[in-house]
Amino acid sequence: MLSVVVQADGKVLVGGNFTDAGGNANADRVARWDGTAWQALGDAYRVSVRIVTLTEANAVQVPVSAVFPLPAVAGPDAAMAAKAATAGKDTDASDHNHETTARFAVFVVDDGRARQVPVVLGARNGSAAWIRSGITPGQQVIVYPPATVKNGLRVAARKP
Repeated sequence: MLSVVVQADGKVLVGGNFTDAGGNANADRVARWDGTAWQALGDAYRVSVRIVTLTEANAVQVPVSAVFPLPAVAGPDAAMAAKAATAGKDTDASDHNHETTARFAVFVVDDGRARQVPVVLGARNGSAAWIRSGITPGQQVIVYPPATVKNGLRVAARKP
């Protein structure tokens, strides 16, 4: 099943990759439950479904291929990395649903040089990562950074 919607009248619409619903062979990919039985909606119905599980206004997004885990850091470096990623952000300790410590990083391009920046992720999927803190909109990031990329390394964008 890909999507479920409850209509104002209480009937339930479902869309998905199925060829019958509750034994109704005419309910192909989309069906309606009226409280008693599954009903087909008609011939040749096709629906495209987009499921949104999280939205954030003005979210900073980067390709997920730019994000990598920070190595385990101990001592003053760990505190400095966490402080850098959360600077100027509200990190209320009562907000248990949100990560406030940088466990990931990206390389940004800063004046033609790579700079590793700790980031706090809000969420990610197979193509994009939402950055809660650490970088600002418009900063250029390096995707698929090889192990040879280090802080201060001169970098340039590839020509397509």
